Amino acid sequence: MPFVRDFEGDELAQRVYLVLFGPGKIGKTRSALALVTDHNQYVFLLSVDSGILYVRQNPKLFKGKLGVYTGKGPWTLKRTRDNLKETTSRVKALMEKVPAEKVWVVLDTATHLQTAFLAEARRVVVNKGHGRELASISDEYEREMVTQVDYQVNLGHMAEVADALMGMPCNVVVNCLEKAETKGRDKTGVMLPSLSGGAYTRIMGDADAVLRMESSEDGERIFKTFVQGSDSGDRSGNLDRIEPADLKHIQRKMLGVSDTVSERPENAEAGTA
Repeated sequence: MPFVRDFEGDELAQRVYLVLFGPGKIGKTRSALALVTDHNQYVFLLSVDSGILYVRQNPKLFKGKLGVYTGKGPWTLKRTRDNLKETTSRVKALMEKVPAEKVWVVLDTATHLQTAFLAEARRVVVNKGHGRELASISDEYEREMVTQVDYQVNLGHMAEVADALMGMPCNVVVNCLEKAETKGRDKTGVMLPSLSGGAYTRIMGDADAVLRMESSEDGERIFKTFVQGSDSGDRSGNLDRIEPADLKHIQRKMLGVSDTVSERPENAEAGTA
């Protein structure tokens, strides 16, 4: 493939890739749903933690604009691959009718997806695949096996998810819980996205902006684009350190485009799954 020399026709020019992290129940999922209710956008929500009570309570608000991938039971590797494949297909079909800046794919949350992968891999490789052998050898070997499994999940499975998200020709939001940074046994006071190993490096490295969601002194939800000691930041250079907790506002400001909202085609639907 030759080097790209003309960026004026870049299909990704009107999209952003955001990582949003913060404490549980702060409103990360609701901020994604507000893309539909407040901004007439189309959202494909990969809901690993099934935090969609608001959707179930207000289904008419989301009809035709929100596609949710959820369901019963844990998110396995196969299920994730199937969902990502179908999401890509539906996004491309929708974008034949709707501009890229109005289409969003949201992973909610990457923290829970990584945990699900780790649990599945340990169950299959450690407990089932080698259970008899491990019963007859030392605990040290079992710990080593678990370490290898965790490493492969972070290096392989989460990187596969990151590749799929980077390949989406639309806006992408990766939601994460947060964790306190520690040095030795001491907490530094810095909050980080709750991802481990290679998953943290890859997902954070792909992002155009990393935002921490928190409450202001008056109780309003805000996005912080710079948190001292963390990897938060903004590649566009257009965001202030504190922004309203509005993903569409973030997108427009990063891209330097007008706040004018285009009309929604009557025959366009995000679909559900």
